[in-house]
Amino acid sequence: MEADLPLETKQTKSWSRRKTARPGEILDAALKVFAEKGYAAARMEDIAQAACVTKGTIYLYFQNKEDVFKTLAREFVGRALADAARQMKMLGGTPRERLVIVLNGIAAFLNSDERIIALPKVIIAESGNFPELARFWRSEIIDRAITMITQTLEQGMASGEFRRLPSDYVAKMCIAPILLGVIWRTTFAPLSDEPFDPQVFLDTHIDMLLHGLERVPKSGDRFSDRTRDETDQRVPKSGDRFSDRTRDETDQRVPKSGDRFSDRTRDETDQRIPKSGDRFSDRTRGQRNAPEGKTS
Repeated sequence: MEADLPLETKQTKSWSRRKTARPGEILDAALKVFAEKGYAAARMEDIAQAACVTKGTIYLYFQNKEDVFKTLAREFVGRALADAARQMKMLGGTPRERLVIVLNGIAAFLNSDERIIALPKVIIAESGNFPELARFWRSEIIDRAITMITQTLEQGMASGEFRRLPSDYVAKMCIAPILLGVIWRTTFAPLSDEPFDPQVFLDTHIDMLLHGLERVPKSGDRFSDRTRDETDQRVPKSGDRFSDRTRDETDQRVPKSGDRFSDRTRDETDQRIPKSGDRFSDRTRGQRNAPEGKTS
């Protein structure tokens, strides 16, 4: 039993467990530092101080600051994407249902920790000065997420559930509002008096996205009946308040005999049409009847 082990053995085991946990502690500290200072301003000394280790200890596990950042991206974001990919394979249901689950999962992950959003914010803000970080983020994070969503979209298009659109562009449009929403929540919402509900934002985005992907139905297909039922709910019918209001507004715009707009319009029209006996009518008729080369 461990209680009966020599003191030296106990210390060795404790040191071994501590050594194994240390990279994770350094990464947690680095994430905090990057969130507070950004990439350019962050120093290895800052990370060491936040992790309560010496600067030299960090170099036992990581080559430099860039290596720390890349490992953070792989450990936090990359692992979440790998988990999402595994869930995609395990999930049943339609492409539409899988797409909703994946988008909700990505948003939940980005909103799970205030520090997580620091990573994409660093890329957006500092990619011009650190293009290697941008290339890494593109290949390790963005491309993997886009590929996963693109496959789902193409399955939906092949089955007829989604209409035909450029799947790679649609995949980018799936992700972009989610990322913007997280940045908005952490950057602009704290400066506004109006509350910002990230779940309402996400639900609205998904609703608009799915309606945009909805295929134009044809008579007899399995999506047609469902879409037609939903459309019937949105089309105003006689007796509902929208239909009656629209009809009333239309009636107000169409002039009828006896109203002041109708009479005025008819009077103005009568003034413009020349009649027999007036000087404009006779002159015009005389010009048409005159031989060529002569004028009345």
